[in-house]
Amino acid sequence: MADRVPARIQIGGTLATECLDQLSAHIAAYDLRFDWDGESFDRTVLPANGPLDLYALETLNGSLDDLEACL
Repeated sequence: MADRVPARIQIGGTLATECLDQLSAHIAAYDLRFDWDGESFDRTVLPANGPLDLYALETLNGSLDDLEACL
């Protein structure tokens, strides 16, 4: 059984500006992207309306625990 699998997370709501650095660090650690095989996350390109959709091709057991804990 594979331990590296694709994962997707959708993040919505309001985020305090002071939390953006921590969120960005977690996103970078998981190498999350704006689309499957797409551009890496860029914190200057956040959606104006609607949730942030992020994708990763290889995550350990499909888990994004550290990111989810920071939300």
